[in-house]
Amino acid sequence: MGTDSNQMLYWTGTAWGLSDAVVQEGAVLKMINGNLVWVSVPGAPAIGLATAGIGEATVAYTAPASDGGSSIISYTAISSPGGHTGTVNQSGSGSITVTGLSSGTAYTFTVKAVNAAGRSAASAVSNSVTTATVPDAPGIDLATAGNGYATIAYTAPASDGGSSITSYTATSIPGGHTGTVSQSGSGTITVPGLTNGTAYTFTVKATNAVGDSEESAASNSVTPVGEPDAPLIGNAIAFDGGTEVAYTAPADNGGSEIISYTATSSPGGVTGTVNQAGSGTIVVSGLSNATAYTFTVTATNALGTSVASAASNSVTSEEIPVATSATGRIWMDRNLGASHVATSINDDEASGYLYQWGRGNDGHQLLTSGTTNILSSSDEPGHGDFITVSTSARDWRSPQNDALWQGVDGINNPCPKGFRLPTANEVELEMISWTTRDLLGAFASPLKWSYSSYRDPDGSFVKTPYGRGWTSGFDRKYALYFEILSAGTSTGLYYRGAAYSVRCIKD
Repeated sequence: MGTDSNQMLYWTGTAWGLSDAVVQEGAVLKMINGNLVWVSVPGAPAIGLATAGIGEATVAYTAPASDGGSSIISYTAISSPGGHTGTVNQSGSGSITVTGLSSGTAYTFTVKAVNAAGRSAASAVSNSVTTATVPDAPGIDLATAGNGYATIAYTAPASDGGSSITSYTATSIPGGHTGTVSQSGSGTITVPGLTNGTAYTFTVKATNAVGDSEESAASNSVTPVGEPDAPLIGNAIAFDGGTEVAYTAPADNGGSEIISYTATSSPGGVTGTVNQAGSGTIVVSGLSNATAYTFTVTATNALGTSVASAASNSVTSEEIPVATSATGRIWMDRNLGASHVATSINDDEASGYLYQWGRGNDGHQLLTSGTTNILSSSDEPGHGDFITVSTSARDWRSPQNDALWQGVDGINNPCPKGFRLPTANEVELEMISWTTRDLLGAFASPLKWSYSSYRDPDGSFVKTPYGRGWTSGFDRKYALYFEILSAGTSTGLYYRGAAYSVRCIKD
């Protein structure tokens, strides 16, 4: 268009204008603020420090010396590998965050500047950074058992994965019970809710903002222990100056074998102890006669003592009335349940309670007890009814148990502590000592035997003109009784389901 050297014409939209030509290669003509100027891409930014984060990195840069004649409008950082990018819209130096990075991967970065002419060349490559990942597994130390819990020591891992550890979690095997501590370093963790008596091992994992580490190795095996549960209270039976208290061992011994049980009286706090692990009875001596007592029982293991059981039935210790026979043996001076010593041969009130052979003091012996025809499958029927039996059954218990009433501590012994049912031979020796071997001689003896009623196996009461009572003996399916007649004495066998009087002899 006829221009001078290094000049060119351009159309402004309304007229031709004249401009000097820019010799920079790659320059472009741009209308900026109403002026037409030649601009080129900026120089390359200077790379700064790259810093890793969680799934991202921050890259510092410095603005280039030349903006190419047009203000820089943005900077973009590019990752290697992956080509992930981040951009900031500004003209000066600063930093750029690049997101979407993979945990545990090493990255470098370059930065480019952008102006109206385009994108600059890439900066130099940044330092290499690795984004945060999960921590290494912690080290496992000693596990220590407590009462229903365990404490596990651990060591912080060598690497936190590039992100501060926020917590550690211990997990039990078996059961999956857990405990957590919120801290970054080594320490201990308590795992609650464990079952006493069960062996456990534990693993520990560390957690940071990325996630959970692998589990540690397993700890040593530990078994929590604690105090036992409370025993179950049984029946309390009074004797002269004391009481025998029955109890049942608790289902949970706390993980450690029970070594003793202790019964405590109320009032008075008088105690008795037995050194054994299982169910049984405890004798509490030194009680005051004519005072009503209840009892509780506690169990003790190596760790401690349980809470107390429920209270027992109320019992009153009484002086046991005794008489020394002509043979020198000590007997109770009356039948069990009799309110007084017989005052005459025909004092039927001196019969006392009537016991089915082999049963204890469960209430069936009372003259007012009800009846049932359901045989018992255990030594303790669990009720106070008289159990009626047929000719074929013979016994209130099915199957029969020949071990009942045998000896001073025999099963279901109804006599006071230290007393028992006599053997047939012991009764025979007493009969020999009488002046006459009949009802007159029996009543004249120190033992004052008299008439006694009995109860047939069908539950009916029979009044007799003679005395009849049980011994502890038996023969095959029958029990051995004795009777004192007006013209002599005899022994015999009868159904164990019948109910006779009981006179106790001191062991």
